[in-house]
Amino acid sequence: MSDEIPYDDTNDFQWTQKAYELIVAGDLNAEHEVPGGIQVVRIWGLCPRCEHHLDLRSKVVDHLESRPGRPVRGPKIAKVPIDVTCGCDELHPGSPAGVLGCGVNFRIKFSNE
Repeated sequence: MSDEIPYDDTNDFQWTQKAYELIVAGDLNAEHEVPGGIQVVRIWGLCPRCEHHLDLRSKVVDHLESRPGRPVRGPKIAKVPIDVTCGCDELHPGSPAGVLGCGVNFRIKFSNE
């Protein structure tokens, strides 16, 4: 059990700011993939709160998918923020039964600009 940082299901904006700083420093990475036409994001590196390693993949529920009269022209990157929850492999004190990670939630925004 990780004894440094207790579990906290927090959405405080400071963790989004810290995630941005980690991305700039190269300690947190984010990439967008479109395997088989399904948008997937991968986030890996240090958690902005507990600083344990995380490696997450998630399908993006996408408002950019093709609609009648609006075909998708090649891979698109979601321009909406992606909510990320710490997914480190550590059991933090005070976490709900069987839940790994420190509980922090932060956002990462992808852009195709």
